[in-house]
Amino acid sequence: MTGNGYKRCKCRKNGRELGAKCPKLRRKDGTWNPHHGTWHGKEELPAGPDGKRVYLRLGGFRSETELSAFYQQAGRLLDIPEPGPEGHEARMEILEMIKEAHQKHVPLPAYEELHRKYRTGQPLQAMTFGEYW
Repeated sequence: MTGNGYKRCKCRKNGRELGAKCPKLRRKDGTWNPHHGTWHGKEELPAGPDGKRVYLRLGGFRSETELSAFYQQAGRLLDIPEPGPEGHEARMEILEMIKEAHQKHVPLPAYEELHRKYRTGQPLQAMTFGEYW
């Protein structure tokens, strides 16, 4: 999983965000400007049982290297469940865990622990007593 990286920024023109169309994102020679915008990634996951496409789409990375490392680690976690419809529910749960970790700026779940929980049929996320009850 590579994350298919691209850059975006929050610059505005006439009240609208320019995003990936900002002229400051690239230098005159066509290379990325390292001092403007942040890196974003988008990767397609296996479709759900209904055939609907599912994506991991996150942004705000400082460098392409940081983006690539994050998406590789996320891809490894998303490969834990069975391929196809059998593993879809677990894959969606792991996807939410990845998004939440990114949003809160905390490390992704440990692969070994998540893999062990999936193999043994345990809940992937820790439950509170209220949720259990």
